[in-house]
Amino acid sequence: MSSRRGATFALFSSRFMYAANWYNLSPAVGQIGAWYGIDRSIVGLIFTAFLIGAGAFQIPAGILASRIGAKKCSVIGISLMVVSDLLPFYAPSFSVLLVFRMIGGIGAAFFFSSALAVLSDIYPENMTSMIWLYNACFNLGGGFGIIAMTGALEYSTWIGDSLLMGAMTFPFILLLQTLVPASERFPVTDLPRIREKVLDLRIWLLAIGFSGFWACSYEFPEFLKDYVSFSGSSSVVSGIIGSLALFAGLSGILIIPWIKKWEPIKASILMTALVGIGVMSLPFIGIYGIAAVTIGEGILFVLVSALEYVVVLKSEPERRYRPLRLGLFNSIQISLGSFFSLIFTLLLAYGFTFAWEFLGITVIALLPAVFLKRGSTLPQTPLHS
Repeated sequence: MSSRRGATFALFSSRFMYAANWYNLSPAVGQIGAWYGIDRSIVGLIFTAFLIGAGAFQIPAGILASRIGAKKCSVIGISLMVVSDLLPFYAPSFSVLLVFRMIGGIGAAFFFSSALAVLSDIYPENMTSMIWLYNACFNLGGGFGIIAMTGALEYSTWIGDSLLMGAMTFPFILLLQTLVPASERFPVTDLPRIREKVLDLRIWLLAIGFSGFWACSYEFPEFLKDYVSFSGSSSVVSGIIGSLALFAGLSGILIIPWIKKWEPIKASILMTALVGIGVMSLPFIGIYGIAAVTIGEGILFVLVSALEYVVVLKSEPERRYRPLRLGLFNSIQISLGSFFSLIFTLLLAYGFTFAWEFLGITVIALLPAVFLKRGSTLPQTPLHS
């Protein structure tokens, strides 16, 4: 295996397991609630804790990567996720479990932007397609995490589920360490330069403009199965359509050659607007329409996400600060997106229609922020690479 292929395998397979760690406790919500004697709605805080860790530590991770190199930062990230999987064995209370899940979120923050920066260094000539594949691995890994851990719960407790995920993820620490080439290290931390990067208004506006999209891409797969069941479909049909939200994005590879011909910002905005329209249409279409929209949304989620990160990477000429720029972008998206996700969840008390309409309108209403201060740091030409 060539060094380039080996590094690619390590990054993609680690991304797969990274995603599985996002969703591995989702099937165990009821069992965790019974274990600690709390309501299922409170158990949902484990996902909130994970997001807090993932959002709050994106920028510190980027700063660390600018000092020790992106590879080492990604290894630290996947290692923290393994630690988070193993710690529930020692969680005497639900509050302690929340802390452990936050550690997993911190690991996610350290892994994501650093590994993506390494990938962009390896494939500068084919960045769009490689980032699409990188994101497609997330969809596959997320689906695997749900399916595999649901099966594991038939034979073990939720703690055994978590320990199994940790054992399965551990080898990828070794893969990253062994197969990924060392990143450049920098002996001095340039604080004024870091401050300049963090305060770049163009990246802030870009992230704000797409934060509604982030909330939609997070909530749509989470609640689609319940919505289809609520609409009167069988559990089998609900499960099939629910899984489409994660797996349909794989067919987006067929569209990438056409997407590359577009100006990246315009392509992202157009596809994001379609995401918003699709979500708003859900309450007014039948089961076949929901299935069609789900396939379209799955494809658009992966494409827009890939295109966003290509734009952010190409806007940063200094390789040293690419993890920081990606981390800043992700941190803003996750922070604002989580707020919109909370509102969406609260609106579910009044019915799915109100919640879906709010989500779709939010996706579209925030897009004009992208145009407020585009400037020269955001690429304006088609992405042929």
